[in-house]
Amino acid sequence: MRSLYGCASIYSTTPGGVGITTVNIGGMAFRQGKTQVNNAVSVDEKDIAAFKTLNERGIELEVRKVSSDSLLKMMDLIKKLGN
Repeated sequence: MRSLYGCASIYSTTPGGVGITTVNIGGMAFRQGKTQVNNAVSVDEKDIAAFKTLNERGIELEVRKVSSDSLLKMMDLIKKLGN
């Protein structure tokens, strides 16, 4: 298992042929300029654009703060923001 931190590192790794099929997203803290989509993830426009590209590449984007949390789909959370 490889740990990647931040949406940008995942986005930059996938075009290079790294076989990532699923990404668990969590721990993206709220700060100025970000919008909270749930208790574990806050995003800005750059994050949203990167997640959309990853989704288009067929990568499943799941959101969980801890492994015992119920799975949420990142793209569903983004759609709720109106993006």
